[in-house]
Amino acid sequence: MAVKMEREKIRQHNNISYYRTVYTLHETKEEKDLGIWTDPNLKFSAHIVHTINKAHQILGLIRLTNRSFTYMDMSRMKHLYIALVRPHLVYGNAVWHPHLKKDIQLLESVQQRATKLIPCVMKID
Repeated sequence: MAVKMEREKIRQHNNISYYRTVYTLHETKEEKDLGIWTDPNLKFSAHIVHTINKAHQILGLIRLTNRSFTYMDMSRMKHLYIALVRPHLVYGNAVWHPHLKKDIQLLESVQQRATKLIPCVMKID
């Protein structure tokens, strides 16, 4: 479904011209508003997937920078996780709070990956 809007001169008043512009609006499958992704059914699975991908990117960055540290202890990893990863996971949580099991498992996968980055906890299954 596409909506076409045309540009036309509406009126001129005190040397100010008012126009309508030509735009074609297309239907989308996902929409981002205030940083939260929704689909036409108002489900937030797309938002959770985008959030998980962003969190995994940041954890990858932490893992790469971990090589520059001599030792990554639990408190240092906790500070990095809280400062860099967690804000992405909790932003707008009151709106998109996960209730589906698959969404909860995706969020927990980020925590499991973060735990594996700590050397003293790495070998625990």
